[in-house]
Amino acid sequence: MNSILKFSNILLIVAFIVILLQQVIGQEFMTNPDYMRDWGGGDETESRLVSIYSYISPVAVGFGFVPVFILITELLIKSKKNKKLLLYVLLGLLFSFLTKTRWIMLNALMVFLLLYFNHRKQLTSFYKYLILVPSIVVIALFVGESFGLKTMGIVEDRILEKDSGGVGKGSASSRILAFTAFSQVYMDNPILGRGNVKYGMAGTGEQDSKLKKILGGKSSQLHVGYLSLLYIYGLVGGIFFLGFIYLILKRLYKNAEKTGYYGPFVAFLGFALANLTLVTFTFFEMGLILALLFNKFYLQSLKQKDLKIN
Repeated sequence: MNSILKFSNILLIVAFIVILLQQVIGQEFMTNPDYMRDWGGGDETESRLVSIYSYISPVAVGFGFVPVFILITELLIKSKKNKKLLLYVLLGLLFSFLTKTRWIMLNALMVFLLLYFNHRKQLTSFYKYLILVPSIVVIALFVGESFGLKTMGIVEDRILEKDSGGVGKGSASSRILAFTAFSQVYMDNPILGRGNVKYGMAGTGEQDSKLKKILGGKSSQLHVGYLSLLYIYGLVGGIFFLGFIYLILKRLYKNAEKTGYYGPFVAFLGFALANLTLVTFTFFEMGLILALLFNKFYLQSLKQKDLKIN
């Protein structure tokens, strides 16, 4: 476990350096050409940056970096290395900001939930980070802008969405459209769902012409993961998936209460949170698997400690 921790620590630092260079040099720097073909494009304020993760999967930058960031942050909390902790929290939040991907930014903000869990008995320390970290991040954004990193442009275009007429007409409108479209198509196949692929003679593509017509080119899909889940897999598939998410989060939280390590729970909670906007139904991503491994390691360490005491 120590070797995994050391490697993950180095990986976070390398990932931050690479994404910073991508913002300065260009999106193509150390990015998989296949990813660039399918997902690349945009200017300095809108191009999604993926650091070193583009060779794994399109969502690996979120589910690879953020869970590891959460796990290492907690270890720094436990070791009481406050200066290093502050530095890592800042680097993690700035990394998520430079991805220009909103669901990753939201997941990274869950580091404050982790700080709360670990400082519930000393809320003064939690409030210190709650005030200090955002203040330094804001200063860093202004400094980055002065060095030509277009950080304020990222705030305007990717967070405030001024180029789309504001949040209400940008990302929020696509989520509202998702609920509207869902209400019109779900009852066609409410129990088993529409399915994801059309089979049989000439069945060469996705069978969602009705949905596409309703979306009218304003969105590529139902941009709310749980709505897509129910639409594709129906009530039966939805219950299985949501039941799995509930049970694993319940188990991780109970384990956290025993061990005092909430990192695995918070890291996996990010998967559930991401599907409020993202559409992904697999947790076979590096960071999420690592969170489960750390959970098991903490439990085993607790058992060994209890055996020594007894």
